[in-house]
Amino acid sequence: MPNKHIRKALRDPTNPVQFQILVLDQDQHYALTLKLEIESQLRVNVVTVHSIPAARLLLTQQPNTFFLGITSVINLDSDAFEKVDLLGEFNIPIIAIVSEYEDEMRDQLIKRHVIDYVVKDQSDDITYICELIQRVYKNVSIKVLVVDDSKVSQFVIGRELSLQKFQVLQAYNAIEALDILELHGDVKLVLVDHQMSMIDGITFVQKVRAIYPKDQLLIIGISTSSDPRLAVKFLKAGANDFIYKPFNYEILLCRINQNLDMLDAVEFAKHLSNVDFLSNVFNRRYFFERGNKIFHALDEHSPLTVMMM
Repeated sequence: MPNKHIRKALRDPTNPVQFQILVLDQDQHYALTLKLEIESQLRVNVVTVHSIPAARLLLTQQPNTFFLGITSVINLDSDAFEKVDLLGEFNIPIIAIVSEYEDEMRDQLIKRHVIDYVVKDQSDDITYICELIQRVYKNVSIKVLVVDDSKVSQFVIGRELSLQKFQVLQAYNAIEALDILELHGDVKLVLVDHQMSMIDGITFVQKVRAIYPKDQLLIIGISTSSDPRLAVKFLKAGANDFIYKPFNYEILLCRINQNLDMLDAVEFAKHLSNVDFLSNVFNRRYFFERGNKIFHALDEHSPLTVMMM
């Protein structure tokens, strides 16, 4: 499964990638449990602090050190969000841990632009936190293209994607978007509105699918239209998913993560089919699949090197 694959990569001692996570929680036992569980599953270093003054001192002395912060919000008192606000002050992405789901609590956390929140003491709360860390870590290298002629919509969606550590590219019409895709061949996800000048969203999807298959580039259609058939039209044109606007932050996040997890699974399955199980060396299948593409690189006068063993 993709999460196991990512976890293996983060735990691989030959993998130089390692980052630090800050856990700010007065409950020392829970903070220690969180630290041990995260460090056992991922190749990361977790630092725990148990008070706001200690956290402020640490963050002042070691700015730009922590990739992500985890803190708890127990109630809705006036000082309930002090820890969240402190981490936000130092521009640290935040995962909040709450005692139970409450609408007012959720609204306050979303207002403070936390990455996500997790209900404490659920059977899979720490597992979910680890999966969130993995997802955000992967997002750093993922380019997302937002295609929308509305500057307001671009700002809102771009802000939420940046919060999740994505590299955000923007296009205000389909022609711009096609040019960006040609320039950035490593874009993984496109969010495209339907109602745009020159070329609408469905036509754009059809043009993109003529070049990029579903297992290479994800496309999620979005629209303010009330037409219930529009989602079907997008999906039949080749979109991976569709969301009606206005949507809340959590819906957008869940749909994006689900699609990226599916793409991870497909890529991992491809990887398994292309390498030897024991040696992890590329096999004959990979050679014949890639060899033809590499050979044709000569047509474009690209350099070609071949080594036989």
